[in-house]
Amino acid sequence: MKALFICSERTNWNNFIGFFRDHLSEVELFCARNGSDSMDIIIHESPISVIIIDNQLQDEEQISIAEDIFEAAGQKPIIFLGDESSTTELITSEFFSNYKTNEIIEKPYPEEKLKSSIEKALEWSKTNTGGSAHKTVEEEEYLPVKLKSFYLYDKVAYDVYYMVYTDNYMKVLTKNKRYTESTIQNLAKKNIKDLYLIKSEKIKFLDESMQRAIEILTSKNSDQDKKISTQICGVLLIHEMVNEVGVSDSVLSLADLIVNAAQEVVKDIKDFGTLFAQMPLTYGDLGEQAIFMLYLCHYMNAELEWESDMTFRKLGLACILHDCKLKYDDLSLIRNIEDEQLKEYNLHSLNIYKEHMLQASQVSTEFNNFPDCSFIIREHHTLPEKKYTNNMNSISCLFTLVRRLTTELANFGFTKMGIKQALPEIQVYEFGNFKKPYDAILKIFSIN
Repeated sequence: MKALFICSERTNWNNFIGFFRDHLSEVELFCARNGSDSMDIIIHESPISVIIIDNQLQDEEQISIAEDIFEAAGQKPIIFLGDESSTTELITSEFFSNYKTNEIIEKPYPEEKLKSSIEKALEWSKTNTGGSAHKTVEEEEYLPVKLKSFYLYDKVAYDVYYMVYTDNYMKVLTKNKRYTESTIQNLAKKNIKDLYLIKSEKIKFLDESMQRAIEILTSKNSDQDKKISTQICGVLLIHEMVNEVGVSDSVLSLADLIVNAAQEVVKDIKDFGTLFAQMPLTYGDLGEQAIFMLYLCHYMNAELEWESDMTFRKLGLACILHDCKLKYDDLSLIRNIEDEQLKEYNLHSLNIYKEHMLQASQVSTEFNNFPDCSFIIREHHTLPEKKYTNNMNSISCLFTLVRRLTTELANFGFTKMGIKQALPEIQVYEFGNFKKPYDAILKIFSIN
């Protein structure tokens, strides 16, 4: 079983670590400085059986931390430690009196009293589920939503959950309660890519998110950073809508705005290197990859003097859709069907990879507000051999080359060092209709 001790004074941590080692060695103890750290631990180490909150906290109240924990993780036994003045305030609070599992121990506390209270709390946790906010349900009742979708808001009209382990979900965002961007960033740092909504609410949320992205991209007040981050979110939303519902009017509108916004952003930025340094390419997910490709295609068109609106719209839609049928982000790290990495995947994932080019090309034919790009998408993992590429036109060659470079960067990292490592890997395409796009990439990244 697991316990959590919350206190801003690290010296007290050592006291508790020693206490648990001597008296409760079978219990794993975690320590947190504040409410934010405690929520991170609760998310990643659930189930926590007992929580001990010391009154030595910096700019936080014991009750507010306890309320946040109950809101997110459900009812849990909480032991409050404090002096006479702090415990008096606790006793009179509505939160404390509402839950019989709450207990107060005044300092200095006898070790036997603390041990007895913790054991009582552990026993309660053995026989109780921990309240309604921490749910064990059939997996089909919840559906995943890309974490990045929540950057569009500061509150949502739904309770949002994190999957602790299979069939077990914990609330991380509360319906109609404000949250900060750092809340989402902290989840992303833990390599969390999806949050979960109750099945009946997912489609409503996706549709609302599409409308929110459209509002941002059409607003004259949106700055460059906001536009690019919304383009990235928009790609992921389009993927989810296409797979859950199909191609709706809002999907068509958002795709159009993503491409148009790129043309607006680049007006005042003459070279790709400057823009690349400013782009939020932190996680290398499908959204970030697509928007990296979109902007690189624009600068390559300019370098090759292919600056027709039709050409860019073909390439733009191909950037947005080409990986929409890849269920797992890590499959975007695969270079082509002969990549040795594919041997590490099961048959299900292998089939997804083999089929995603054709499936995405079929989806693209439903975008009647764009010129046909199905052939570009269908060929984007073509092997770099003349027998496979003889019939590819110049636009397909450009896109295939950009996709391969992006795959290399997804493996090496979207950094200057990643560029240096990735460019030699695309030299295999230095022939035929690939030659001019290849030379354009070298020039864009100032490689002679």
